[in-house]
Amino acid sequence: MAITMYQSDRNFVSPANDASLYSGLSGDISGILNRGNSFNVTVDGLVATIDTGQAIIAGRLVEITIPETVTIPANSSGYICLVIDLTKTNDVFGTAGDSDYSVTVNQIYVSAIPQQIVTQDDLNNGGSVYEFPLVSFTSTATSATTSTHRAVYLNSSWQTIVPSTGTATRLQYRINNGIIYVTCNKLYPIQQNSTLFTMPSWTVPSDT
Repeated sequence: MAITMYQSDRNFVSPANDASLYSGLSGDISGILNRGNSFNVTVDGLVATIDTGQAIIAGRLVEITIPETVTIPANSSGYICLVIDLTKTNDVFGTAGDSDYSVTVNQIYVSAIPQQIVTQDDLNNGGSVYEFPLVSFTSTATSATTSTHRAVYLNSSWQTIVPSTGTATRLQYRINNGIIYVTCNKLYPIQQNSTLFTMPSWTVPSDT
């Protein structure tokens, strides 16, 4: 048969099926959940530490339970990302169903990517790699600085949006048919490149 229903009696639901479902339910938007320490990033020299947290990325629930560290390349700029790479193979130990069964997941890791354009394949339509930026970084030979979070917070109606001119401000946003709007006196459309917000130069209007 060329038709199936995954949530049916005795059927098998693969991780890919599950991810497609959750991605659709989240509007195909990847973002951070209010869990743990929300992937707070700190830097010591060229070593970045990414704190605990959870995110939904292309429908996949990603979690850091113990802070992860990554070395930032010297004299560069780019993004510290959570990277889903479906070309990698996970390591399996024991037999499925037994108490000693475990999986080492190699398809998710943290990386400092020294480039301005990240790879964001459509993982639910045959893609393989999705780089989810947490913060941007700029480094010298011995140290690095990072921005505040660049990612969407899925369970909040508020997102820090930084205009291309002026200072950062917190404005309410909503999503309508895949377009993100800021709510002030009027609705201002924002161009969104996957999880990164960009916007033209404009004066932030009063919220009164």
